[in-house]
Amino acid sequence: MKRVRFLVVGGGFAGASAAFHLARMGAKGVLVIEREEAAGRNSSGLNAAMVTQTGGDPSVEEMARRGAAFIRRPPDGWPGGIRFAATGSLFLASGERLKDREAAAERARAAGLEAEVRGGGWARQRHALLEGNPAEGALWCPSDGVVDIQGLLQGFLGGAQALGAEFWLGCELRSIGAGGGEEFTAETSRGAVRAGCIVNAAGAWSGAVAGMAGAAQPPLRPCRRHLFRTDAVSWVRGDWPIAWDLDEGCYFRPEAGGLLLSPCDEDEHPPALPEVDAAARELLREKLGRRFPRLQWLRYAAGWACLRTFAPDGRFAIGWDPGVPGFFWVGGLGGHGATCSGAVGELAARLLLGREDPWGVAADFSPARFAQHAS
Repeated sequence: MKRVRFLVVGGGFAGASAAFHLARMGAKGVLVIEREEAAGRNSSGLNAAMVTQTGGDPSVEEMARRGAAFIRRPPDGWPGGIRFAATGSLFLASGERLKDREAAAERARAAGLEAEVRGGGWARQRHALLEGNPAEGALWCPSDGVVDIQGLLQGFLGGAQALGAEFWLGCELRSIGAGGGEEFTAETSRGAVRAGCIVNAAGAWSGAVAGMAGAAQPPLRPCRRHLFRTDAVSWVRGDWPIAWDLDEGCYFRPEAGGLLLSPCDEDEHPPALPEVDAAARELLREKLGRRFPRLQWLRYAAGWACLRTFAPDGRFAIGWDPGVPGFFWVGGLGGHGATCSGAVGELAARLLLGREDPWGVAADFSPARFAQHAS
């Protein structure tokens, strides 16, 4: 029987980064199992590859800033570089949403990040495709941009392996039982594994993993989001910033000579690779017609969908399960997996090894908060 200290379930950004940081901090006996034949075939490899650092919960913003810093300057020993283009981002909004972005800009500046809210006219001059957009203003963050998600994920995987972590790809978790003492016995398609700790980094499948271990079921919701890519268009500039309309809920950015766009849909979906719903394409066209009319009738060369898992409060779930000793959560990243991966893995590794939380966010992400709210 295979014996390990940490059995990480899931080889996407959450699990790969946790394994990398555990190994980098000197942990031995780290095994990652991933049921797909290659890591990143689900959400981690199907997202929009955008790195954004403002807006939302302040604790998530903290992780985003630290994750973006990791991407810009990976640590010593990282296998190769990380391709990142700082194109900037424009978050367009009006009314209360614009006020929220003004508050986000203040928090960003207090943390040393360049960010400012400018008027809608300035934004429309800054980006040619915003003509006709009625937003009152926009939050401009020039250090946001686009990352090579496959390069980032492979860096975590390769770096963790170089430091001694093991990866079993094409390995399905079948059950988790008590192994005696404070250990677990996990039955997998490659045999039994005795583990001192289970790290649940299974994304949309995290509820099923928790159920196997008898752990609590945090209210994490897998939701489907669609993305569409246009044909190459001669007038698209690759250095255009990300443009995200918060009032309508849609975004676009340059991609492969064309544009990558999303209607920002969030319909709940069971944990399975989601199919493309034709209604999402029509929803995107309707939203573009109202906010970015020049883009409404572009031809789409490809479309796909991925799952993003959310907690009700928009925060991550990182920490020990309140009911099952030795069961640890790393999930609920809600579409922030690429941006925050470096910080998420470091925080998880620190907590797993009993080290200090240097950023003061562990309580905000603890799964125990769900039980407190339920009571």
